[in-house]
Amino acid sequence: AAAERGQRSVDGCFIAAGDDEVDPPTKQMPPLPSPLGSGVSAECIGAALDAEAEHLRLHQVCDVAGLTRSYAVLFASHMHVRSALQEAVHRDLVRKGKETATVQAFAEKTMATIAAWFTAETFNKFTLLLFEGSGNNSAEDAFFARAVYVVLISVVAPVASWALRKCHQDESNVTFIADQARFIERCLPMLIAWAWKDIVVAVLRLTSFHMLPEVVATLIMTFLAVASHLLPCYKSAIHAIAERGKDDTVCAHIQAVPRHMGLAVGFAWNCVASWVPAYVQGHPVLPDSRLYKIIVQVVYYVVVTTFITWVCLRFDKEEDEAMLEERALLSALGRFTETWQNVVADAAHYVYGWAQLETLNEFFFGYLMQCEDARQCSYQSNFALALTTTIIFTRLTNVWNSLGHLSGWNRVATELMVKAMSLNVGWAWMNFCATAIAATMANDGKAAQLYLVSMAFAWCCMSLLHRKCQVERRMWQGHVVAQAKFHNLHTGLQDPASFRPSRPCV
Repeated sequence: AAAERGQRSVDGCFIAAGDDEVDPPTKQMPPLPSPLGSGVSAECIGAALDAEAEHLRLHQVCDVAGLTRSYAVLFASHMHVRSALQEAVHRDLVRKGKETATVQAFAEKTMATIAAWFTAETFNKFTLLLFEGSGNNSAEDAFFARAVYVVLISVVAPVASWALRKCHQDESNVTFIADQARFIERCLPMLIAWAWKDIVVAVLRLTSFHMLPEVVATLIMTFLAVASHLLPCYKSAIHAIAERGKDDTVCAHIQAVPRHMGLAVGFAWNCVASWVPAYVQGHPVLPDSRLYKIIVQVVYYVVVTTFITWVCLRFDKEEDEAMLEERALLSALGRFTETWQNVVADAAHYVYGWAQLETLNEFFFGYLMQCEDARQCSYQSNFALALTTTIIFTRLTNVWNSLGHLSGWNRVATELMVKAMSLNVGWAWMNFCATAIAATMANDGKAAQLYLVSMAFAWCCMSLLHRKCQVERRMWQGHVVAQAKFHNLHTGLQDPASFRPSRPCV
């Protein structure tokens, strides 16, 4: 400040001495010999000398190069701390976001499984009322009832999915009705998949679950699934639904029904694969004990899950250029191979899940509870298993999804395990509902009415739970936005390359 005042005084003196617009001083001091030259007043000479001395003194204190280096170090330290803090906040938000998304997907898959089972069983019970006293074979009646349901649901569910597609797109609508529409839309794929699975069960029941008819039925089902995926109308429908444009019509949703046949194909292959542990467990030469059966089931589970993981890993690998060129030359064969791999990979997820479920049931119901099957145990034991698996599997899903830098094998195994656990939680609660209804039917005997009331109650409970999940998801999104804005750390610091100290240090 002193230097600025001195500089202004010097400027003023020189301007006053040479500027015509400023009145010259009335008294002129006698000129003094000075290095500044003659004709300069003593006041101007003193001000100039004081300004020069002050300027030199400040330059001695304020090293321009040193200050620039210090600022650069401070800026680098600040940017390092800022980057570290942003990375920590981002990592924490990503981790918590994964946990929230995992729990939501886990809950939706579980609720969709329960809803699909209740809807299918209720319709089946009411359809079977039409055949009471007809004297027909119960397996044939069940097949006809399942066939009617699969045709009906394969038309109604795609129409409902097309009608509710805007609710999925419009995330701004946060009303209760909109959330319920989204819940129904997320349950529709499992409704279709479960209906096709039930028709496969009815077909295998007609064959009395013999080995050779099961293999033939499984091969036919797999061929139909692959053939339907190769149809041009199916591919165009899938593309139109993904684009959500003007071609996203009701017919497109109906033509895309074969994409939900993975559960049916997986159930058929699981029935074929289950013959191996059943044969070993029931062999007359081998010991007949619960411990031996659980050992065989565990070995079967390890072998099947390892094989499925290897198959999915092989399908998941990127194709090299030679394979791409080969498929370009043989496009038809390439499309068939790709479609076959997709169908097998989709079915393998469910085979993996059933192997896990059968091992869990064999250990809990067979070994611990001494029951032949989950449906032959009490509903209390089924409730205990359902509650336990819900807590443990949810926690394991969060832990495994939070792991990073996984190898290819561990990544595929984790994805298979998480999908299997979400399905098995739904199947565990499904077994509880079935045994609870069966215990009530022993006193009442009105199966159709009980299933209808239970289905309505289950849908209401799951709708409210889904609404709660959606509210928490939106709150989490708002929290993420707020945290991102708060930790942006805008400080106004400049880059060291553009730093220039203020006067008088220039």
